[in-house]
Amino acid sequence: METNAEVISPTEAIKPTLSSQDIVVGTDVVRVSCAEFFPHLTEQEQEHFDPTRAVIHLPGWPWKVDQSVIWPLPRSLAEQSKVRTLSIDTRTNKIGPDSLQIESAGIAAFLEEQSVREVTLVGHSEGAIRAVNLAVVLQEQYPDIKINGVVLANPMGMNNRSLAEIAKGFLLDIFKISGQERRKMGVDKPKGLEMQFAQSLLKDIAFAGPRYLHMLKNQLNNLININPYLEKIKAPVVVMATDRDLVSDLRKYLPPSEIENRQPPPQTEEELIDEIGKKWDEMSEERKTEYEAIYGSRENYINSYQDAYKSRKEMVSLTRVRQRYLEANLLPEAENVVFLVGTKHADHGGIIDFRPETAAHIISRIFGRLRRQ
Repeated sequence: METNAEVISPTEAIKPTLSSQDIVVGTDVVRVSCAEFFPHLTEQEQEHFDPTRAVIHLPGWPWKVDQSVIWPLPRSLAEQSKVRTLSIDTRTNKIGPDSLQIESAGIAAFLEEQSVREVTLVGHSEGAIRAVNLAVVLQEQYPDIKINGVVLANPMGMNNRSLAEIAKGFLLDIFKISGQERRKMGVDKPKGLEMQFAQSLLKDIAFAGPRYLHMLKNQLNNLININPYLEKIKAPVVVMATDRDLVSDLRKYLPPSEIENRQPPPQTEEELIDEIGKKWDEMSEERKTEYEAIYGSRENYINSYQDAYKSRKEMVSLTRVRQRYLEANLLPEAENVVFLVGTKHADHGGIIDFRPETAAHIISRIFGRLRRQ
């Protein structure tokens, strides 16, 4: 662990500590694999470092924690939260409808062995299903472990889908949309992405052997049905989604805009137009010349702000009604529900692939604020 104040990007941090452990759950055995990330701390921060607090990162299907393509997010979570982050994947010798609950019980027992007493759970895609299940196991069987909050990023298991819908969306995401988004943002694919994806699938096949198709069918059933444990979560929940993700596809389980709350943002559109018009009028002639080269005219300058206002107004309203929908229908017991929509990325992994530091910063800020309330 570093002891100085040097600022190091999470993407440049050292490799995590990797470990695996077999946990006995009843008559079953759960293999818990863990990648442990520590933040870079100043000497002052080290004095307040609490090893009993942890962020638990649960990657989506089929990723494993020893694969470097998933490391940027848990690294960033460690840096932003200033607590250790454990990225975890699991396997169990039993393959059936309750496999995820057995694996969640294995993770919970592992956390207790690690002397963890406070957690923030972060799950992406299928990992969001695991985060929900783990939260309920902790609530019911490990009350001494406090759940600071649960983050569901582009979550699966929150709507009933057909297998054909998910397969189509997944293939489009991999072979078309993801590449388009990366080109648009000027971002390269993570090094070794395809190879590590294939290696992950081969690891599952090697583990399950002739039972692999049964295991895959069981995994798919979890993806296409609403997770029944959602309604049991009592901790604060943050749902982070991209607005055009075809895999988790929030449009399938959240109400459309025609029933949105019509309450506008604090400033009215008329007040905005008046304010922007005055801002133009008070510009120096030199500044006006610069802006005319960009916008063409005062009217176009005002219209650019007006269009942005309308987009923001619609998104604010839609976010409010979706948040209420989640509270009433999927997460009725949750202490708090926060719904966030990312509009810059359309692909399934956009939240965490392109800007892991930003995603981690948002997560840390939200739960930091909830802790202070």
